[in-house]
Amino acid sequence: MRNALTCWILVVVGCLLGVTPLRAEELTLAQLLGAIEQENLQVLLSREEVVAALQNAYRKRADLLPKIDAVGTQKRSRSVTLNTIPTASRSNRMDALFKGSMPVFDMTKIGDYKLAKIGHKISQEAYEDFLQAILYEAATGYFTHLRNINRMGVIDANIRRDKALLELAQIQLNAGVATAIDVTRAEGRLALDQRTRLQQETVVTESALLLKVLLAMDPADALSLDKNAYEAAAEDQFQGVSLDTILDQRHDYRRARYEFDESALDYRKAWWAYLPVLDADAQWGYASKKPYDNPKKDQWSMGVTLTIPLFDGFGRGADRLKTFARKRAQEYAKENLKNEIGAEYALALQDIDSRFKQIPLARKQVSLANEELELARNRFEQGLTGNQEVIDAQATLSEALDDLVDIVYEYNLSRLQLARVTGEVRRILD
Repeated sequence: MRNALTCWILVVVGCLLGVTPLRAEELTLAQLLGAIEQENLQVLLSREEVVAALQNAYRKRADLLPKIDAVGTQKRSRSVTLNTIPTASRSNRMDALFKGSMPVFDMTKIGDYKLAKIGHKISQEAYEDFLQAILYEAATGYFTHLRNINRMGVIDANIRRDKALLELAQIQLNAGVATAIDVTRAEGRLALDQRTRLQQETVVTESALLLKVLLAMDPADALSLDKNAYEAAAEDQFQGVSLDTILDQRHDYRRARYEFDESALDYRKAWWAYLPVLDADAQWGYASKKPYDNPKKDQWSMGVTLTIPLFDGFGRGADRLKTFARKRAQEYAKENLKNEIGAEYALALQDIDSRFKQIPLARKQVSLANEELELARNRFEQGLTGNQEVIDAQATLSEALDDLVDIVYEYNLSRLQLARVTGEVRRILD
């Protein structure tokens, strides 16, 4: 109920934002990954943060450019002179001016602009890293839903075998070859698998809803996936990639490098606070008693202001030490992330190799389990034994089929993880 309510809320928000829900007869993995960037509401919201960071950089750049204002004032005043004989006078004055100012030399403002540009790059890398995380989540959900559907197929095959065994046990009982307990065993096995199927239906519905949430689809819409994506592909195609290449492709590491550059620039900016600041200002216009009155008198002024910082209570020194500590922290964080990525890549290579080699062994287990079931069924048909051997053989085959589904699923997740580690989830499509 909670998942359905969440889906409806996201769909309504998507409509308000102008997002068109995805419709597909049979959704491929490529279509899913392509749709996430355009349909997923979390991705769309994250993209707006990049736009905000870009506009912040423009705002900081504006502080370095001239500012020009048109100013018009009309004043009426009455002044009093307190002499031996007090006097009073009234006056009107109208000023129409163009005023301008510009920082000629202000390294603090220059540093703010450079920091804002780096901040925009950081937000871009953060967005790309977030997008990769959502793509990874979506692809995992895709494979999980296919796994759940395939498990449903295994359960349906078990039920068909259970019904066939029940029918055979009834025939054998009527022929006097089997006993009533053989029929009871077959009925018990059929009931167990039917119950398992009901539970699996809930699992399939849940994994389908999770995908629909990611795609901003209506929960009531049908969702059909391309089952060919679940088949085991060729062995890993990413081996031999150097760590430096991976680091250049990883958006989280690129973000860490930009954050280090930002902290280094912030440290330099703390030193720039000791430099003098030079500003220029000017104004030009005319004055009269009232607007459009004559005579009008031109007026203008221009000047420069030099500010030399001398003493601020040791505030600049504290800023310098604080930014230096942040610079060291970012350097440590960058190196730690580099080591983690190297370990993740090594583990991903080992894991995909292991999963790939397990697939033929799982298929061999399925083949042997089929042979075992055939032999046990023949013995039961000939009246040489009860159907317990058949039931056990069917359970073994069911377990082997389920294991094969799981191993192929885990192999696909290993492929996905390797693509994620190398920096681009879409590489799983290669």
